[in-house]
Amino acid sequence: MSLISKFALDQGMNQHVLVVYRHAIDTLVIAPFSIVLDRKIRPKMSLSIFIKILILGLLELEKVNIRRFHSQAKILGTIVTVGGAMLMTLIKGRRGPNQIAYLSIQLRLNQSKIRLKVLS
Repeated sequence: MSLISKFALDQGMNQHVLVVYRHAIDTLVIAPFSIVLDRKIRPKMSLSIFIKILILGLLELEKVNIRRFHSQAKILGTIVTVGGAMLMTLIKGRRGPNQIAYLSIQLRLNQSKIRLKVLS
């Protein structure tokens, strides 16, 4: 796998894209073994277990007492933050360096037009 990775990086593949591909391939290779060999060992995945795993993953394995206001605020803040980031990404898309430079140039042009109108 390291030879393939080296070749892909030398050809110009982004390192972040390579990591995603490697994880996807690893999952496809390992998941069937896990499903077949651990079928009778692992418990059934219920909705409550799934939600607990999701919350623990989002809160970085912190202890949460749902009755305390501090913990409720932490959970709400995590949900709002992650949800807002996902929403902004879905609506506006990811801003790359070229887009940011373009927007700053447009902003400068608009500011110079406003100055010209004020001065004339």
